[in-house]
Amino acid sequence: MSTALHIDWQNAVQQRIIMEISRPFIVATQIFSLTDQSYLYPFKGFYFFWSNYDQFLPIFLSVIIPYGLLHCYVYTILFGAIFPLNLIINALMYGPLGIHIAIVTTFQQCSSVNNQIFKNYLIKGKLNKVFDTTLCLNGLDRVVIPGKLKRLVPQTIVAQVMDINPISITITVTKILYSIIIATIPIIGTLAFHYNNSLNIGKQSQQRMMQLTRQRPRQIVYKGKDAEGELFKFGMVCVWLESIPVLGILFMFTDHVGAALLASDLYNKC
Repeated sequence: MSTALHIDWQNAVQQRIIMEISRPFIVATQIFSLTDQSYLYPFKGFYFFWSNYDQFLPIFLSVIIPYGLLHCYVYTILFGAIFPLNLIINALMYGPLGIHIAIVTTFQQCSSVNNQIFKNYLIKGKLNKVFDTTLCLNGLDRVVIPGKLKRLVPQTIVAQVMDINPISITITVTKILYSIIIATIPIIGTLAFHYNNSLNIGKQSQQRMMQLTRQRPRQIVYKGKDAEGELFKFGMVCVWLESIPVLGILFMFTDHVGAALLASDLYNKC
């Protein structure tokens, strides 16, 4: 019995090693694949949003004034704090071209921080509603309805605050500081920041679907690795769109529609 368990354990370890070694090649194949069109889903989401504006626009308008102003305020504060450091580093590395690189990098860093704050805490419930509505419009009511507990009374602001986990906030702040520090490293750090940021946005976009289908954390990790290249391309376009000042909060919603369309297509393929 112990010998059989040892053989199974040995095979499992070998398969894991092979998977980790081959994963970079699989990811590269997904990224450069001409048949994969995951990068188009943010644009599909934009079109779908306005094609069904009667469903989505009221949700967006309910947050646009308070959170739109807060979004611009946070963006301005962050840009003023981060841009001088990026300007100095990039100007020393790239000369006059460093000014343009510093501006683009700072916009994306501000967008990354804003995304963490807004998507995880401030408008998470609204984005979940957009995601669920998109799935229902695509005929996946059977996923949405059993996968969530319907509330008869909307959750109060106090209840939403109580749901915030201090550990989650600590992890989020740590990730934000880590990404900003990494991005200050010339060339390698900048590329690593862009890749990790895009991949995180891609993975985060599918969290609601994982929640509705009640998948375990281990399943979520493996699925994220299997589709890393596709999620990176989707997240990369989302990062570009959401880093546009003022319009970024609109693209948060339309990109979430695109994420639901992507999740719907992946679900139907299974």
